[in-house]
Amino acid sequence: MHNLNYINYKERINNKNIRNVLIYGAGSAGAQLADSIKISGGYKILGFIDDSQKLWNRTINDIKIFAPKDIPKFANTID
Repeated sequence: MHNLNYINYKERINNKNIRNVLIYGAGSAGAQLADSIKISGGYKILGFIDDSQKLWNRTINDIKIFAPKDIPKFANTID
């Protein structure tokens, strides 16, 4: 089942209607939201934003965690 979801997700990523998003919060709720977004399609997760310095530059399911000060770097890429 997971492989089918991954294939569907990859096909949707190649679609030009994909919206780029950041998720604020890299805790369990943020991770669950990321999983739901991946399954539903239509969005590409560019990263997580979190206040906790100990999480910065780590990843959750290959999605990097950034500091709030990094948000401006995404200004031209997030929808």
